[in-house]
Amino acid sequence: MTIQFTSKDKLYRDYQGAFLARFSLTDVAASSDAEILTALLSNKDLVNASWPEIKSADTKELLAPAFRFDTITPDQLTTLTKEQLSAFFDHYIKDQLWFGEEEAIVKTVTKWVTGKLAPAATENCYLLDMQSFTGNDKVLDLTSAEQYDYFFSIFWIDKTAMTLSVCHMLYE
Repeated sequence: MTIQFTSKDKLYRDYQGAFLARFSLTDVAASSDAEILTALLSNKDLVNASWPEIKSADTKELLAPAFRFDTITPDQLTTLTKEQLSAFFDHYIKDQLWFGEEEAIVKTVTKWVTGKLAPAATENCYLLDMQSFTGNDKVLDLTSAEQYDYFFSIFWIDKTAMTLSVCHMLYE
């Protein structure tokens, strides 16, 4: 199996955003989603290719991801259908205390992400939610994680299009 970085896209405003990276896949017909995700998560170059270069609002230094991706296994990801992921974010938005335009921005970001996922020929997507690992310094880079109000990573595999997509959603 070969995974190769192909493109990045982003939607970012007022320290909230989503960053989408796409990878092309070869020889994956016989590979399970877990095998593909393991190959991605264990390869620092591939994970680094999906990470955006954005500067912290406070320190002006480049932000680091909240997760130590090379410590994560596919069984630690929450498996959701596209509809369940939409419902998860609808609930998340309603459950938080937002100020000013924050709610509108996270709604826009969520709509952008789910819009990118909608046409994919995939049954499941895989979610990492920073809140699920609070205090787990094996999975979370606690120094980086404390910079974020929220941090999600979403993975989906489209074997028909032979693509793997990684989306990081964050608010710093």
